[in-house]
Amino acid sequence: MNKEKSKREQEAILRRAIIAAKSEYFSWTHEEQEKYRAQRKLKDNFMFYKIIFMELFGFKAETQEGLDAYYDELSIKDNLVLNQTILPMRGIGEDNFYLNESFGEGKTLLDFETLYDYDYDDHCYQEKARERDFEGYSKKPYRGSFYGTWANFEIDGDFTYASLSMLSSHIIFGVVEDFAFEEIDKLIPNKYVQGKNHGKKQKGGGYLWDHRVDAKGKEGQLDELKGRLWEYLSARFYKFSDSTNIKSPGKVYMIEKPDVEGDPYIDFLFSDMSLLKKIHFKSFVRDIREMLGDVQEVYDAIEKEKESARKFVHDAYKDVMENHDSRIVKFKKKKKVVIAEHAIKDFENLLD
Repeated sequence: MNKEKSKREQEAILRRAIIAAKSEYFSWTHEEQEKYRAQRKLKDNFMFYKIIFMELFGFKAETQEGLDAYYDELSIKDNLVLNQTILPMRGIGEDNFYLNESFGEGKTLLDFETLYDYDYDDHCYQEKARERDFEGYSKKPYRGSFYGTWANFEIDGDFTYASLSMLSSHIIFGVVEDFAFEEIDKLIPNKYVQGKNHGKKQKGGGYLWDHRVDAKGKEGQLDELKGRLWEYLSARFYKFSDSTNIKSPGKVYMIEKPDVEGDPYIDFLFSDMSLLKKIHFKSFVRDIREMLGDVQEVYDAIEKEKESARKFVHDAYKDVMENHDSRIVKFKKKKKVVIAEHAIKDFENLLD
């Protein structure tokens, strides 16, 4: 059973775990320690986490498998305690900044000085992958790509979870997209129903996932309306991004929103790509404090975009219902989805 630990107790536990996993760690220079943290080898992990789990939760792991199984069952509250405790062994810089993302082969967060360096590199990687995987794909120019990128760090010594996003992505795809599709659902009520082949066992294992949309005979109009909305959202995103990148207001918006469990959580929204060059991973909090904007500007922009999207949806709905020939079916590549037996019920619960 987890007993509440003070920050000093967490620091002592962490120190004991580090010594058990890598006894020479505290004899190294700061740079050597930081490099080790950024590229810590998996072979060091078991002993490290064995001590952490024993002292935080009273669980004595004998194998990596046992430790993994216990970790999978941690409560949200215990996960917070764990992340608070181990952050200094994961993060870099003044704020123990930890970016919870994958890096290219042989790369670590230390290879990227600023947010721009990381974001541009990731954009180029993703665009190359899309060009390789999707025939006829046209590469998109870099506009700032952060969207829901997870991070952990400390602000004035206090741990927080964080999400990093471009302002345009947050507004259009993080808020307005859901709002606009809900408007469509009001105009054309619909739901997913099981298809005739749902749940059939497949050769090689797994079960077929077969659901279709039931819109009471308006499936064609629904599909057309959703397609038009996607085109609208993409156009608004590009226009919004290009506008802020040209104006370059250089603002960071910090929106605190603890989750339902009370965990500390902050959205960081970046107005334009040029300011990403001014924010360093090793001095993240100090850098952003010099460019904080009024969050009311974000809320005002959201309301403006929501009203524009609402008008678009209602106008498009009227046109579709009056003029669209639902007998015309767009060609789509047929996809077959096979899901493992233990997971299929979880997916079905999402549709309830």
